[in-house]
Amino acid sequence: LKSCGKSIIFISHHLDEVMDISDEVTVLRDGHVVASDIPISEIDEKKMIRLMVNRNVDTSEDYTIGRTYGEEMLRVEHLTRKTLVKDASFSVRRGEVLGFFGLVGAGRTELLRSVLGIDSRVSGDIWFEGRKLNIRSLKDSIDAGIALIPEERRQQGLVLDRTLRDNIMLGCRQKTTRLGLIRKKLEEGMSRTEVEKMNLAYHHLEQRASELSGGNQQKLVIAKARCRGENKLYVFDEPTRGIDVGAKSEIYSMIADMAKNGITSIVISSELPEIQMLCDRVVIMYEGRITRILNHEELQDAETVMKYAIGG
Repeated sequence: LKSCGKSIIFISHHLDEVMDISDEVTVLRDGHVVASDIPISEIDEKKMIRLMVNRNVDTSEDYTIGRTYGEEMLRVEHLTRKTLVKDASFSVRRGEVLGFFGLVGAGRTELLRSVLGIDSRVSGDIWFEGRKLNIRSLKDSIDAGIALIPEERRQQGLVLDRTLRDNIMLGCRQKTTRLGLIRKKLEEGMSRTEVEKMNLAYHHLEQRASELSGGNQQKLVIAKARCRGENKLYVFDEPTRGIDVGAKSEIYSMIADMAKNGITSIVISSELPEIQMLCDRVVIMYEGRITRILNHEELQDAETVMKYAIGG
């Protein structure tokens, strides 16, 4: 196409491809052009990474301070799917917050969906609390004590045209039924307790979930999961996407408090500052493979994280 006189704009985070075929490079960061029209002969992958991540981010809030860990909660060995995920192994301990980071298409969500039994796997073994589990469906993981806070709260986390009470009770209605009858007053009390724990802004429990803001909808999804009261591990998939700063801070504090009480969390996030502030370790993925697992101190170096996120 170039030899025919056509102009080409090539958008990619595969920096080796950018180096191979481009004449000039423009770098964007957080929606802004930070460098443009740089001849390819004057830049290398390391400099591009620096331009991509060198931002003024306040990571002084360290939610991991004072955190201690217990025994191994979850261990995954050599998990492989038909598509994308290849030979993935990792573990997480009681009271630990384990992050998963990678660029679009890295396979983070796909890996955890297979662990939870939502999608099938070709091979791989899963241990939970020292027992080998045969997880084949989401119900199996829920019964084991694992809760998912999905990425798409409006499509996967809530029934938008139902009330706040109805949505919360989806997670624990077995606690409020007797002889096939729903005890409405008990449901109202449990629902009110959960929304107040989450500091959810609402008018009344019969309000529809669709009427809440994005941040309050996310809190409702979490309240639904916590209502069950038997979860030992939470999987948060992009927990703060599309919500305001205040709600973000509240969710960070909630995850940190859960960790102090011995509850384990896995956080899948595309926000590097979020991973840096919240997580004890981070699993970095690239094209379906785990390229590195960094501890809290190592992941503070954004260039190191990005190097492994692009396949280094």
